[in-house]
Amino acid sequence: MKDWFAKHAFNENGITYIAADNDTYSIKEDLKAAGYKYDSVLGWHAAAAAGFKTIEVAFDTIYDWNVLAADAEYKVGAADKIDDLKKSAWISESRGEFVGTIKERLKNLTLKLSSKREIDGIYTSILYVFLDTATGNAFEWFSSSDKGLEVGETYTIDGTVKDFKSYRGINYTILTRCKVIV
Repeated sequence: MKDWFAKHAFNENGITYIAADNDTYSIKEDLKAAGYKYDSVLGWHAAAAAGFKTIEVAFDTIYDWNVLAADAEYKVGAADKIDDLKKSAWISESRGEFVGTIKERLKNLTLKLSSKREIDGIYTSILYVFLDTATGNAFEWFSSSDKGLEVGETYTIDGTVKDFKSYRGINYTILTRCKVIV
């Protein structure tokens, strides 16, 4: 198992450090140079924290060891857990404020898409989570269809304030009837 740890950027204690910057794409060359590896679930991570904002994650938190295959398998919900940890890390510096009032139409919000998740139910919907990088305010938008937005990109959006919520100390303004301008 220690060989697996070394190969997959975990230290000998089964800990990896996930880069928690809200825009790792723009610093990916720096991360590579510092020894970080990329994984589609974990994102950029390394066996030791090296000059970047990181989240410490233990192997047992997200993986199960398959003895027969001598390999690790992601636990159910690992991707969602990592997304939640990253979201909490980059918003935690400001915690954000609620924006607007219920039923108010907000116009020309310049927001960076921080995560996008398909929610299955009777009807499938897409949950978009945005961050206003200038203020640290967070926004959520449930859409009935995929609008083709890419995580890490910045968009100008108009939307109506539907509600407010706090989750793990982060304030979210919930938007509805959104229109992507750019």
